[in-house]
Amino acid sequence: MTDRIFDCFVCLKPRRRGVMVAGRFLCDRCQQEMVDSRPGVPRYELFLRRTAAFWRSLKEAAAAKE
Repeated sequence: MTDRIFDCFVCLKPRRRGVMVAGRFLCDRCQQEMVDSRPGVPRYELFLRRTAAFWRSLKEAAAAKE
């Protein structure tokens, strides 16, 4: 948990409260919406796309270090 302002990797908005995940910030609001979301809901698709992009960027960063 942090009180500094970071841009959330899901909603892309500056937020004060959230968690750092592998160096990227996930705001409390998106974290809760992800937990409560279900397939078929439009926001669920956004979560899938942004989370997939997050993991791809980590994979690419790791590959660049090799």
